[in-house]
Parts: sequence; structure tokens; C-alpha cells
Amino acid sequence: MNILPHSVYTKSLMVLKEAMQANCRTCRSIYDHGSAILLGLYLTGFFTPAPPSLDPGTGWWAKEDQATAKKDTSIREFKITFSQKDQDDLKRRLQNTRYFESLEGTNWNYGVRADSMKVIVNHWLTNYSWPKQEKVLNQFNHFKTNIEGIDIHFLHVKPKVKPGQKVKQILMVHGWPGSFYEFYKVIPMLTDPTNHGGTEDDVFEVICPSLPGYGFSEEAHKP
Repeated sequence: MNILPHSVYTKSLMVLKEAMQANCRTCRSIYDHGSAILLGLYLTGFFTPAPPSLDPGTGWWAKEDQATAKKDTSIREFKITFSQKDQDDLKRRLQNTRYFESLEGTNWNYGVRADSMKVIVNHWLTNYSWPKQEKVLNQFNHFKTNIEGIDIHFLHVKPKVKPGQKVKQILMVHGWPGSFYEFYKVIPMLTDPTNHGGTEDDVFEVICPSLPGYGFSEEAHKP
């Protein structure tokens, strides 16, 4: 918070310095203590201007103008699929990979090493099963809905409960970098706790969205 301008801080030091030059023991004590206080205030940011506030914008992130855009906020079922066309395109890109030379003795200190990248690319080309991965991803229910102009993808997993059994809701959001897939191992523990060492009181209904621009969520088109 900018309570005192920097000029006041500078002038205060000048006054204290003049007091010390008066060769007065009391004045020297005032100078020592005053300097320490002013230095402490300076180091803690007392004289630093507050950062400007971020403009929250209009809360509308679509390309279309908010006034004229067609707004459909319905919740739609969504299934993850990888077309053969997309798979073939990816394989062509992987086959045309241009590898770089890694620095010796750096491990992963400067990013992915070329030798490690070759192993990953080879796995994608020869061993990775897209149909199998589709089944893994689609084991939970996926949906999309439009929020503030952009389509947002999310998982919504409801537990099977007995009549009258209380269910708690939990929203789990991934970070950067990351995705909704981070939670695939923990979701069964939350929605079916009795089969994972928990009790019926530990059951949750889980929602996992993909942040805008991540996974299957649309990116924001405006800052």
C-alpha cells in the first residue's frame, strides 16, 4: 500500500542525518532507531505502490458478441472418440519427428531428452492402443455445457447408494499442466468407498471439469 511517497522517505533520512551531524548523543540514538524503522518499512514494501487491479472483463469469453450469440446452456452427453483420420494424422506427424541433440550429463534439467523422446514416439507408433484408451476414458460419464460463451467439458460421476444414504458433493479441478485424467484412480475410492477400505459415510458425488483450453474444453477467445 502506498501510504507515504518515496520523497517523504528520502527527506526523513536527510533530517535524521542532519541530526546526527549535530554531534548529539540523543540525536544519534534517534537517527539509529529512525533509520532502522524506515529501512524496515522500505523492505516490507510500505512505500511500494499497490499493483493495479486486474480487469475482470465482462465474463463473456466467446468469439460472438454476447448480445447476439445463441445461448445454449443445456447439459449434453459427450463421448471421447479418436477417429481413424486423426490417428493416421498423428502417426504421420510422429514418423516425421525431427529429433534434437541433448546436452551431455544434464538428465532432464533442460527439458525432455532426445533419447527419452525417441522411446515415447516409438511407443505411440507401435504399442499404443487408441481403442483401449477410449474405453478407459469413457468408463465415467462425460458431459459438456456452455458457460459464459464457451463449451466446458466435465465428468459427473454419481455413486450407487441405498435409500436415505447421505451423499456429499465434491468438485475436483486439475492444475497446470494437467487434466481431468489425474483423478481417474481416486474417483472409484470416492464413489464406491466400501470397496476401497472406506465406509458408507465416505461416499461422494464427483464433478471434474476441464479448465478452459484444456482437454476437451473450449479455450477462451478474449483476455
